[in-house]
Amino acid sequence: MQMRGTMEKVVRRSLVWKNIGAPKWIFILYLAVKGRLATKDRLAKWGIIHSQTCPLCQQANEELDHIFFRCTYAAEVWNNILNWQGIRRKSMNWTAEIQWVIKFMKGKSSTTLVYRMAMASTVYRLDGMQ
Repeated sequence: MQMRGTMEKVVRRSLVWKNIGAPKWIFILYLAVKGRLATKDRLAKWGIIHSQTCPLCQQANEELDHIFFRCTYAAEVWNNILNWQGIRRKSMNWTAEIQWVIKFMKGKSSTTLVYRMAMASTVYRLDGMQ
């Protein structure tokens, strides 16, 4: 008899918990993965702010999918990070990036460790610019 029951394995946990980045990067990445960042669209729903325009591109409302990595500025930053790592593909939306990480960045190789750390630092920096 199991006291706890069966729990579904969360496959994206390695992105956050097996990350060698700075703790503050990992915390912001954790909030982003859980959809808990205080983006302008969430703040507007709470009645805290009124303008939801992205401060980086001034072209769309700031929401999780936009700031990571649909914003033209954020997409350019992320594409440069991907090229630096030797990954030859363009940036995708937030959900697609997370799915790509889950599929291709498993294990403990140096490539996966650097990718996870780079993603955490990029998310941290882009969130700090908002």
